[in-house]
Amino acid sequence: MKLLLSFLFPFLLLSGPLSAFSISDPNRQRDIDVVNYEISVDFDRSRKLVFGDTTVTFKALRNGLSELKLDSVGIKYERITLARSDEPLPFRLSNGNISVRLPNPLIAGAELAVRFRYVAQPLKGVYFVDEGTFQLGGLQRGHSSQIWTQGQPEEARHWIPSYDFPDDKATTTMTIRTRANETAVSNGRYLGARINIDGTISHSFRMDQPFSTYLISFVVGDFTKTDFKHGDLPLSVYRYPSAATAGQKVFERTIDMLRIFEEMFGLPYPFNKYDQVIVAKFVAGGMENITATTLSDESIHKSFSPMGEFAAEDLIAHEVAHAWFGNLVTCRNWAELWLNEGFATFLEAAYRERMYGTGQYRMKIETDAAVYMLAEKRTKKKRGLYNENAKGDDSIFDQVTYQKGGVVIHMLRRLVGEDAFWRALNIYLKRHSFGNVQSADLRRVFEETSGRDLGWFFDQWVYGSGYPTIRLNQTIDRANGILSLNFTQLRSSNRRQPAVFRLRMKVRTVNDDGGSEDHEIYLRRRSETVSVKITPKFKELIIDPTGDVPLIEFTKR
Repeated sequence: MKLLLSFLFPFLLLSGPLSAFSISDPNRQRDIDVVNYEISVDFDRSRKLVFGDTTVTFKALRNGLSELKLDSVGIKYERITLARSDEPLPFRLSNGNISVRLPNPLIAGAELAVRFRYVAQPLKGVYFVDEGTFQLGGLQRGHSSQIWTQGQPEEARHWIPSYDFPDDKATTTMTIRTRANETAVSNGRYLGARINIDGTISHSFRMDQPFSTYLISFVVGDFTKTDFKHGDLPLSVYRYPSAATAGQKVFERTIDMLRIFEEMFGLPYPFNKYDQVIVAKFVAGGMENITATTLSDESIHKSFSPMGEFAAEDLIAHEVAHAWFGNLVTCRNWAELWLNEGFATFLEAAYRERMYGTGQYRMKIETDAAVYMLAEKRTKKKRGLYNENAKGDDSIFDQVTYQKGGVVIHMLRRLVGEDAFWRALNIYLKRHSFGNVQSADLRRVFEETSGRDLGWFFDQWVYGSGYPTIRLNQTIDRANGILSLNFTQLRSSNRRQPAVFRLRMKVRTVNDDGGSEDHEIYLRRRSETVSVKITPKFKELIIDPTGDVPLIEFTKR
């Protein structure tokens, strides 16, 4: 998912801590592995109701399983049976769950399908949008009424009885009943449409590769479809008929994004299509619903201006990147969400680098660092990228997860080098395809490809919080050609932030004739003096000239 930020603040910064932190367990214990959801939905739009018919096929993960327990919020059940039976199964509702008594206890590995027929008036998960108007190119235009979903982090439970947590992946079949003039978009390949006796149309889709519940989606409305291709991969964009070419230049760059990411990762786009759908009043800039990304119309309609176009391009690149980082390989729990969002944010910059050069890459990284550091100063609740207090709500979407996450991945790239970095991503994606990951999995592949112990880096930047503030004092001894640099770390330590950050960086001495020399330094103490040689023509010092460590705030006495 891509959040919208209304401020951008580039300033100069750098990197990192050393501590062995105790980590709580954010994983969820479960007794089942959902294999498939077969979902059919219809609507009462005036009352904002969803009529659902969902069959959940699952495997028992332990012997003696006598109940199927699923997440369920605000759903009224009319009938629950086995998939091939009309005999009702007893159930009870409590604390956001439904527990269904099974006819017989299951042994580990046994598979069963339970059918749920119900009605929901979801406060989350499914959103009904009335007809509306918008401004584009100085003209007022209109859009149809819409129905769309948003599942992340845990909103599917408001309209589907489900195991609503990212560590379980299942296939889906989705059937959506619409009005005759409407389009439906959902996950996976389109199976076709059936005209019902009342003139409505039932559209069906099938997703054959397993994915996490929060990515289940559909969109219903009046759209104009535009088709592209990336090789044999079908790409479709769904826009309002009144703005059928909005964002055209940016959408066409989806082809470049897919090509560039495939080259970077050494792995083809892993699914059978890539749809992009514009909707009104969306809760974020975009959402990477698997094979069918949902985008805010506001974000796309602003792309007629140069700044709006650049922001829209970042947004679309972010969501495309999620196909690999988030959809193919998914965080195991919400504490590890940075493994999805940090990578997608970093890859916005990496895409810019390939398309527009290193200057654009550095601008994006430095801006993200500045945005994070400004937010860090304002917040009282400090945390690391690993979010030990993560909950299944919108509090997990912040500048730590996104902007800091992207910058830390950049710093990891600079630390291990180009070859080790990109080989690590290739191994990581292949090893964990269609699976779930934790930060330890990422550390493991980077240690494999770089041959380094990266425990200190992950303790400091992933599990630790904050960033260093450093006072720099310079003393020049021109007679002996020595520049003495005293670095003093000023921040107080706390439970998550160490008193001393370990920092590897360069400093550059520049002469008045334009010549320069880079010097590697490694800081490991709270106050440390480093001496570098200078020439008689020494003019100035540049800290971190190549932008390797953007998460430092420098002050001078």
